Amino acid sequence: MKYIVMLGDGMADFPIPELNNKTPLEYAKKPNIDSLASKSELGLVKTVPDHLNPPGSDIANMSVLGYNPDVYYTGRSPLEAVSMNIHMQDEDLAIRCNLVTLSEKEPYEDKIMMDYSSDEITTEESTELIKFIQKEIGSEMLTFYPGISYRHCLIYKIKGDNISLKCTPPHDISGKCIHDHLPKAPESEILLELMKKSFDLLNNHPINVARRKMGLNPANSIWFWGEGRKPGLSDFYKEHNVRGAIVSAVDLLKGIAKCAGMEVINVEGATGNINTNFEGKGIAALDFLKNRGDFVYIHVEAPDESGHRHEIDNKVKAIEMIDEKIVGPILKELRGKYDFKMLVMPDHPTPLSLMTHTHDAVPYMIYDSTNEIENKDKSIRYTEEYAKNTGVYIEEGYKLMSHFIGKKKGLMIAFEGIDGSGKGVQFNFLRERLINLGLSVGTMDFPAYDTFFGNEIGVMLSGSQSVTAANVDVKSMSLWYAMDRWLAFQNFDASKYDIVLLNRSTLANAVYQGARCDSHEERMNLVSWIHDLEFDKLNIPKPNLFFVLDVSTERSRVNVALKGHRDYVGSEADVYEKNLSFLDKVRDGYLNSQKIFENVEIINCTDDDGNMLPIKNISDMLIASLKEKRYI
Repeated sequence: MKYIVMLGDGMADFPIPELNNKTPLEYAKKPNIDSLASKSELGLVKTVPDHLNPPGSDIANMSVLGYNPDVYYTGRSPLEAVSMNIHMQDEDLAIRCNLVTLSEKEPYEDKIMMDYSSDEITTEESTELIKFIQKEIGSEMLTFYPGISYRHCLIYKIKGDNISLKCTPPHDISGKCIHDHLPKAPESEILLELMKKSFDLLNNHPINVARRKMGLNPANSIWFWGEGRKPGLSDFYKEHNVRGAIVSAVDLLKGIAKCAGMEVINVEGATGNINTNFEGKGIAALDFLKNRGDFVYIHVEAPDESGHRHEIDNKVKAIEMIDEKIVGPILKELRGKYDFKMLVMPDHPTPLSLMTHTHDAVPYMIYDSTNEIENKDKSIRYTEEYAKNTGVYIEEGYKLMSHFIGKKKGLMIAFEGIDGSGKGVQFNFLRERLINLGLSVGTMDFPAYDTFFGNEIGVMLSGSQSVTAANVDVKSMSLWYAMDRWLAFQNFDASKYDIVLLNRSTLANAVYQGARCDSHEERMNLVSWIHDLEFDKLNIPKPNLFFVLDVSTERSRVNVALKGHRDYVGSEADVYEKNLSFLDKVRDGYLNSQKIFENVEIINCTDDDGNMLPIKNISDMLIASLKEKRYI
């Protein structure tokens, strides 16, 4: 299943006379989106709780992505700082720094907010201005970092919990006197002084002199808002078991993506306004869905910017371009080729009549290609009114994502370790304990000796023929293991289970065959080749977690002897188990596997004297790890 979120920032609105008392969503021509409406779930969702102010895109987009803002929200600017590769320390306070246009004649406190974006100043111009500001008024305690267009960052080194600088977003006060909206907290006195100094430094800067000559607003002041401490989001993949990416021109969304462990997709020509590369965003999203993942969040800022600037025609145009250049091509490419679900929604309203955000619930639409809703009324369209009339209302917006993707299924946990490490015992014991916790558990054993590939592997492991698992070339042996796994997954639906336990996986292939290589370079090349073969070429699912049960090779030999005769090798030990020096290399490979594979956890299964720990003690360590990672 492929998942697409089409997020039109600030797309929701109120009816206005200029559009015949319709909203932009009602007025816009959007045939692709509307063609899905009668087959989809429609409703309203509250993305920003009333007690969180202001109702910004930071809170709203975190909610849409499934993060409870009451738990995870630390401020807007920290997320942008992450996107800008600013490495924050615990005492750092990140603050958004806009380059704005203020009126020029009045004393600073009485000036008017003429333009929160300085006519969307170019990044080249703004970078020079911010570097100039850093040189003139920056310090070790207060450091300015250039961003994109009018959006920049200040890192303020200040200790203390729950610091609120009482700053106002500049787009909330367009055309208003700034007097009642200046920073008011004691900790922000120094910020107000910087703002005043910046006007004197910037108003007649050569860049602004040139901009006035071109009829553009000067960027004649800095403006602070959106402060917060270092952010921390849980991993999106661990939460929903889908590989995700965000397509956006905005640092805020890129920062959220990085904090959530999602891929950031940059699109050439993506601007964050009406002149953005709509088509390029759709192409980039499709490329990700086809080649690298299953979930893509396409964020388009243009409707929001148009709302803030009271650009009625541009807001309608932005919605129409989203439909024509992004949604249409995605539907055309996915239909008939992939099962997919699409969520269309804004993050918050940005009403043209108010030119700022509101807390109002927003309309959402979920289309499922595998489960189209039968609705006799084919006139249904995706609008605020139709969504409201369904009576469907989700009060806690962060729960929408789980509703969209569905309950997390098929979390894969692989058991690894040298032969005789107790994998089979722990594998079965953990399965019983998870079932007792009310979880559905699927299991897979590798090699699968009752299949064609697994049977041939068993013959080679037995050493009964001239070609054995110990003398065949490493890539050929790796292919047998990979094909055994590939065949098994062709007939296995992991989505039926909460958790799937694997007795050996790709990591075993990499470690065992790597141990047969003569040099470190040869081993690393082989491991990379196996990783690409299984995960990329054969599309074998990648486990969420590898448990490596560690015992010494001496303990391994004792435990293997206790197994007795095994049919697949015709004896008590296979060609690998008989070679202690080889198992030493395998064990070393496992202990160093964290350098190669992600999410590897080494579990020490012996006491100080080298004796096996009690079975339940080892199992308790596994359960504790799963709880710590919030897998159970």
